[in-house]
Amino acid sequence: MEPVTRRETLSAIKALLEANKLPVDDLSEPGVELFCKCERGQPVAAIGLERRGTSGLLRSLVVSDEKRGQGLAQCLVSEVEAEARQNGLYGLFLLTETADEFFSKAGYTRADRDAAPAAIRETKQFSSLCPASATFMCKALN
Repeated sequence: MEPVTRRETLSAIKALLEANKLPVDDLSEPGVELFCKCERGQPVAAIGLERRGTSGLLRSLVVSDEKRGQGLAQCLVSEVEAEARQNGLYGLFLLTETADEFFSKAGYTRADRDAAPAAIRETKQFSSLCPASATFMCKALN
């Protein structure tokens, strides 16, 4: 899976994230890559991966309202996990306010935020964009 590089697609993903009240302020940070599923040239689902050493922060998972329930989120998560493994990442971490049940079904477990690797704690997503009330989850990649 290739990261999104076209400006028009990045703008459309940003709009999709904003419509779903997800943060967009740090999308241009080093190490942040966005991946998407498109229909007729428009993103209908997207996910982000922020690489930090041998860990990654899974972020910005979004599916358009009209495409929910079709398995796109599970597909994107699986593809990003495979991408992370191929690129030498050993674990993925995430913060969520609404999707902890979804990620639990995908093999992620709740963890104490204080146990996050330093590289993950230093991301804007972790340190300032997601509230302290967000659930912190992790998954080891084998």
